[in-house]
Amino acid sequence: MSAPNLTHCPYCNFPVAKQVSKLNKIKSERDALSDKNIASKGFTKYVKAGDGKYEKVAGPQDAPSTLDRNVMQANMAASGMDEE
Repeated sequence: MSAPNLTHCPYCNFPVAKQVSKLNKIKSERDALSDKNIASKGFTKYVKAGDGKYEKVAGPQDAPSTLDRNVMQANMAASGMDEE
């Protein structure tokens, strides 16, 4: 940190100035994974509701409100996408 402040770019010789800006607030993992934050970023969050059943708790209105593992496996098998 003992180097002198730059006044010009060493590559293009364009004048430069030091900019002081606000630090980025680091969110906690709990805040980053909150339902509100997930939905605001356009993602959908599902929580397990039973054996192979999942319910939507956050996300866009057009996302399915529930997911069923057996139905998804049957759809994948019908389309030839299953790997079993």
